[in-house]
Amino acid sequence: DSVLAERDLRENEMDTIARKADHTYFLRSLLQPETVPSLQGARGSGSNNPWSHSGSSTDSTYGIPALSLPVPPVPKKQTSQDIMDALEARDEEMRKNTVRQTSLAEARAVVGTCPDMCPEKERYQREVTRRLSVFEVDPSSSPSCPQVNHSTAVKEYSGSAADKEEPLPHELRPLGALRMTMDYLATCVVDAGVDRPAEWYDFLWNRTRAIRKDITLQHLCTVECVDLVEKCARFHVLCAHFLCEEERSTFDPKMNNENLTKCLQTLKEFYRDLRLQKGIQCPREVEFCCYDILLHLDDGDVINTVQQYSNAVIHSSEVRLALAAALAIKSDNFVRFFKLVRSTKFLNACLMHRYFNLVRSRALRVMNRSHSAQRPLLFPIADLTRMLAFENFEDCIQFCSAHGLSVSNGKVKFQRGKFAASEEGIVERKSVALVEAKNDKCLGEVVYGGPLPRPPSHKPFSSFSQSTAQLQESDHQSLPPPPPPPLSLQATEEDLLAVVSALQEECVLEELLRSVQESRQEVVQQLAELKQVVTASVCDEIAEDVLISECREVAESSLALAVQQREMEEIKDVISKSTFVELIEEVVAMETSACVHVSISEAIQFAQDLERAVSVVTGDLLEEGVWSVVQEVAREELEWAKERRKQELEKLRGVVELKRTRRFWKRWLHVVRMRDHVRRETLGFPPAPPLLPISFLLDTLLPLEGDTAKGGGGG
Repeated sequence: DSVLAERDLRENEMDTIARKADHTYFLRSLLQPETVPSLQGARGSGSNNPWSHSGSSTDSTYGIPALSLPVPPVPKKQTSQDIMDALEARDEEMRKNTVRQTSLAEARAVVGTCPDMCPEKERYQREVTRRLSVFEVDPSSSPSCPQVNHSTAVKEYSGSAADKEEPLPHELRPLGALRMTMDYLATCVVDAGVDRPAEWYDFLWNRTRAIRKDITLQHLCTVECVDLVEKCARFHVLCAHFLCEEERSTFDPKMNNENLTKCLQTLKEFYRDLRLQKGIQCPREVEFCCYDILLHLDDGDVINTVQQYSNAVIHSSEVRLALAAALAIKSDNFVRFFKLVRSTKFLNACLMHRYFNLVRSRALRVMNRSHSAQRPLLFPIADLTRMLAFENFEDCIQFCSAHGLSVSNGKVKFQRGKFAASEEGIVERKSVALVEAKNDKCLGEVVYGGPLPRPPSHKPFSSFSQSTAQLQESDHQSLPPPPPPPLSLQATEEDLLAVVSALQEECVLEELLRSVQESRQEVVQQLAELKQVVTASVCDEIAEDVLISECREVAESSLALAVQQREMEEIKDVISKSTFVELIEEVVAMETSACVHVSISEAIQFAQDLERAVSVVTGDLLEEGVWSVVQEVAREELEWAKERRKQELEKLRGVVELKRTRRFWKRWLHVVRMRDHVRRETLGFPPAPPLLPISFLLDTLLPLEGDTAKGGGGG
């Protein structure tokens, strides 16, 4: 805003001086064409100056070539609708004369020639159709009928469609114009419109997408294109956390992630093509490969994605940190995850912030399951807030309540069967202490990836100033320029000579000579470009008039400076020494009080930071100590269980062996008794026919069968 205000002030001063005489106005338009507003042109438009500049005036650092187009017919009424119709007619005529490419082998990409941030026809078209953003409206225009500010208008994104014509070269911006557009957005818009997040995000998202589309349509693949797409990706990474609390009508996280994914995919293709085709290794490839991993931490295919990178990228510290975060999420290690967030950079933390609720939900589930195994447990809400990195107790209580856990008297109740994993009622909040505290730069520097350049100075191209100038060029050539009006000076020549001699000791004469020399060189350069229009005699007169006017202006300013210095000396003499002493004492007292207040505030802030750091470090140490104690106890319990199981197995094996021995012993005893019985029967059985009756023999044998049966059962 300050830059634009200074520019408006400078333009108004130049217009006031130029209106003194027609000759002076003509001379100013030749020497400094960028200060003369074109037809419906830049800020402060509305002037119908016939000598306005026909081309675009841009900062030479971007290397944008001059644009040359057929001059359209000048409309009778200089309204936006008439100008748009004339430009549309010219474009239709150019399309008719353009030979369409029909062979794919001979097809060539379109090379953009638009020197502005927005093509000329689109500026008038969006003014007529009321599609101007708040950042593109001329503040001097009426709110009921807004007019475009040609110096701040940026090309709008337009989707591809089957019925759309192929863009003409002057409708596409070359690389220099794209760089100028991105510099303007980073320096003049990113930090200026954050108080209106809806218009701010919609404008920047749309315009950065248009930059990426111009790169795609022209098939550009250079290091400068990579830098532009990297800035677009940083913008979406920043918005992932900066606008997370906004409504879905203002900021849609899914759409933002989709655009970020497209930017990262384009960058991966650029990195591969530049490395394979031109042997160029982009310096920021590691940074955006890290963003690519952090964007897909909860995907199972992240390892396959990492394997596509080069070895240098894989072994970099940023990528290793991203892989550690993916492993922490997969293993539900919330302590490790939040430690990584505290140790990483600002933009990495912005991407990791989108997983905070997921990590917290899983941590609550694990804690509820482990702490309520035997009976319900009351856990301090302060400890839970610190462990899960909430901003305050209210956010932690709301999060626990959304998961079905009751909170009362500053404690959350872990109870089996009460946990419910649900996203309803969970509001995503910014993380000021964990994420925003890492940023020590303005938003423009974050998006730009380094210090911001100076805002680009640009004069939009106007097709109609050419024809207007050509119509009146003959009149100005046939008639000699009017003589310059006499300039009335309030001081006499003696006063001027006295001032010059007085200021000679302070090197004012050197400054005067240098100013005159620079003005003369500028006049010579401008006159050399206008030799075909202005005759040699006119050039001499213009140069002489310029030298005279510049000398008079410098002399007047020198005289005013000398008078001001003389008045200041008189004022100093009038003020007494006592007044100086009182002022000095008052200033010293004020400065002392201010220093004391600053020192006290710094000491209080340091104490708060120290207390916060001590609490964080103490919590981390306590967590690590508890974790180590739990591991040691678990290890001892496991060893004791193993030893007890081994003893039980040994005892069981002894019982089994005893039972097996008893079974074998019973079998052996039965066999021995049977053999003894057979042996006795064999010895007692007669070898010849018995002399006893058969009935007696049978009575003798029957008890033996019973004994045998009893012996077998007893064995």
